[in-house]
Amino acid sequence: MDIHIQCLSIIVLLATFSPTILAQLGMWIGKDSYDMNKIFKLLSGVFLFLLALVFVVTPNDFNMLLPKENYWYGVAILAVPFTIFTEIALAYMVNFPNRKVKGLKINFMIKNASFKIVMFTVIIAISEEFIYRQLWFSILLNTFSFNIVTILLITSIVYALNHISLGKVIFIQKIFSGLIYGCLFYFSGYSVIIPVITHCLQNISIVSKD
Repeated sequence: MDIHIQCLSIIVLLATFSPTILAQLGMWIGKDSYDMNKIFKLLSGVFLFLLALVFVVTPNDFNMLLPKENYWYGVAILAVPFTIFTEIALAYMVNFPNRKVKGLKINFMIKNASFKIVMFTVIIAISEEFIYRQLWFSILLNTFSFNIVTILLITSIVYALNHISLGKVIFIQKIFSGLIYGCLFYFSGYSVIIPVITHCLQNISIVSKD
């Protein structure tokens, strides 16, 4: 692979490594409370800006494919409760000695979510899948020739790092949910539509639970 393409790919990976950092700064400014609408709005804006910028720079990494079989749409829906159950089970296992599931605190931060927050979480979910599945998979596989297991691990960990300010438990949860999204993407024939469906429905289920 041409060194110039590799350098450009590294820049793209660095630019999309942690888009949540700007929004998360709002959590660290010393306030006892903060406006979730503003945080989600800012985060959505950052993701959309990065997607637009990267699309201009490397449009070939955004070739969206349909799943190789139609039953993958059903798998995407069935994966929603499985992913939620996996995250809850992990929270209980990590916190079992204390018998307190701190990893679920994010649910209480966004209960009674407004329609705006629901829409922002959908935008964020779509953006995360395009970045960490569509874009990162394409670059790591086609530009750097990593094997699929390594790509699954890297993309899952980087995806989880974007949630690390929410706590250790959520970080661990997101590694496993990232692995689920990555497997859906890979086994469906590199169709980002499938993990997008699962991720969006999961986010909607969580923020709309009350």
